[in-house]
Amino acid sequence: MINAVCLFLRDEERLQFDYLSCLSGVDYDKDNLAVVYHLYSFALNHKLVIKTVVPKSETKVNTVSDIWAAAEWHEREAYDLIGVIFENHPDLRRILLPEDWKDIL
Repeated sequence: MINAVCLFLRDEERLQFDYLSCLSGVDYDKDNLAVVYHLYSFALNHKLVIKTVVPKSETKVNTVSDIWAAAEWHEREAYDLIGVIFENHPDLRRILLPEDWKDIL
């Protein structure tokens, strides 16, 4: 679902969100994580922040790295630090923590 929303935001002529400036993983509450996307349109000079909530029991969300290339590193960081699994990511591996780090979720 997040892919459809992001494609619309990028491709819609009236919006043109062509730049992902930040993607953050958030420990949202007791039962949920969240992924927050900060978007910018160079053509129209406007900003938007969107969020998707991810249950801790099923920490999977589709990658947006095929929509904005910058997401590739941001998603690896969110995966590494809080455990969000970005499905269809081209290279989902740890970026900050050691390879043998044990997740707590």
